Amino acid sequence: MENDELLLLLDGLDEVALERREACVQALNEFSQECMMPMVVCGRSADYESLTKQLKLRGAVLLQPLTSQQVNQYLADVNLPAVRKLWRSDTTLQELAEAPLMLSIMTLAYQGVSTADQTSFTSVEARRRHLFDAYMQQMFKRRRVDQPYSPTQTIAWIGWLAQRMTHHAQTVFLIENLQPEWLPTRTQQDIFRLIFRLIVGLLVGLTFGLLVGLLGLIWGGGEAVIKHYLLRFMLYRNGNLPWRLVPFLDYAAERIFLRKVGGGYIFVHRMLMEYFAELDTKTLNRVTSNDN
Repeated sequence: MENDELLLLLDGLDEVALERREACVQALNEFSQECMMPMVVCGRSADYESLTKQLKLRGAVLLQPLTSQQVNQYLADVNLPAVRKLWRSDTTLQELAEAPLMLSIMTLAYQGVSTADQTSFTSVEARRRHLFDAYMQQMFKRRRVDQPYSPTQTIAWIGWLAQRMTHHAQTVFLIENLQPEWLPTRTQQDIFRLIFRLIVGLLVGLTFGLLVGLLGLIWGGGEAVIKHYLLRFMLYRNGNLPWRLVPFLDYAAERIFLRKVGGGYIFVHRMLMEYFAELDTKTLNRVTSNDN
């Protein structure tokens, strides 16, 4: 920073809530002009081009989709003849494979399957859902000796997390940033506030000798601690999240559903988060049919 050698890499402009995206671009432009700091901003081109305000940067790089020759060569190099044959015969899969992430997921999801096991799909969206279904099943097969959570539990918890992150327009999940608004109903949010006030009231009702120390605890940071663990307990009782949250999130990262970033967690791609957020009971039953 002292030598002005800091380069900001800001990924996910397209993941900013639509109603805030224009303001985000304006803020980035103002920051760039005031600080004169080099900056790289990443996002999907279609979402960026729909904005009325544009970033005032020195240049732009547009990443082109993978060509058929590149995909074909990659599948040949990783020695997956069945996946290669399937890709050649399925136009929807060819379209998905143009994105490097989807190509990588494809090679993981369809390992060990034959073309006879595959169904033809008439839409890219249907093929994408099937691809993520297969990806989940493959990830649960990894290191099955140490599987502290069942697939059903894992998918339910990750699905709920994806729904709340989508609802609150968040891309990074930080445990310490959990808020009462994450409780699924207004009634539960009201119950949370009532219980919190009761807890504080009980503490304040103790003898005066303890009161001085407790007030310092409550209003010096203890209040936030009480709120945090009360919220965690209610989410646990609801079945929304496990009580021991960090080990579960680490497990989900090991299964390549999430990725750890500093002290937080993100989904490996927004499309995967959207897939989990949209999971219904029928899909859950299909994917976990071999749960044991």
